[in-house]
This record gives sequence, structure tokens and C-alpha cells, in this order.
Amino acid sequence: MLSTSAGLWRYRLGDKVRVTGQVKKTPTLQFIGRADGGCDLRGEKLHPDFVAESLKPWLPSFAILAPLASRDGYALYTEADISTEQIETRLSLNPHYANCRRLGQLQAVKVIAMTKAEYLDRCLQAGLTVSTVKTSSLTPRPLS
Repeated sequence: MLSTSAGLWRYRLGDKVRVTGQVKKTPTLQFIGRADGGCDLRGEKLHPDFVAESLKPWLPSFAILAPLASRDGYALYTEADISTEQIETRLSLNPHYANCRRLGQLQAVKVIAMTKAEYLDRCLQAGLTVSTVKTSSLTPRPLS
């Protein structure tokens, strides 16, 4: 925790932000993601370790969870035979995710059949470089 002489408290939240401009002398910020690789679109607080554990029954198949471009849910890109109901059941073990789904803040996961090679190609077409493509269980970047 940090403070200024004027008493303004600041906390290390682990959020990554980008300065996108200024309004008068105040910077405007764009939320980029979590420094720990987690995702928090609507308060669901998904962490790569939790998502990896949720996908364990389908290993060693390729599977990666990514936010939708609309940022109101996730897509699961996978070559495994996973249904929306199966992954929703596993992700809903996280009470924050379950609450966001119950409140209608997030839509159900869209399962999209895709190989790891196809995923990499799609990432490259979206303008990412090979060094920035995550192949862990969770990526904070929408694919499209």
C-alpha cells in the first residue's frame, strides 16, 4: 500500500493499464489485463491455474480460454470434445464466475473447435507476434 502526503491511498492491484490520453491534466487509462495473467471482465476473477485445473479432464488436448471481443464472455478454443455445459460446470466452481453467470453479466462460454496450429495462425492474422501469443490455459486477449 502506498500513500501521498495528501493522504491519497493507492493499492497494488496487479492491473496493467495503458495511458491513452489526457483530460485536462488527468491521464486517461485503458485496462490491459492482470499482471498475473488472470482475467476479470465482470468480477469473475479467473486465474490461469484455476482454468488449467478446470481443463484437466481433457488434457493433453489443446485448449485455451480467451475473452470474446465483446468482453461479455469467453470462447474456449480447443481440439477436445468439450461441451459448453461441461466447461460451464467446471468454471462455475469459482464462486465469482458462478455469480457473474447467475446475474447475467457474462454469457455462457462459446466452445470453438480449433487446433493449436489454427489458433496460432489466427493470432498471427490478428496482428500478434509469435512471442506475444499465449498458449497457457487462459489468455486475457480476445482472439478477434
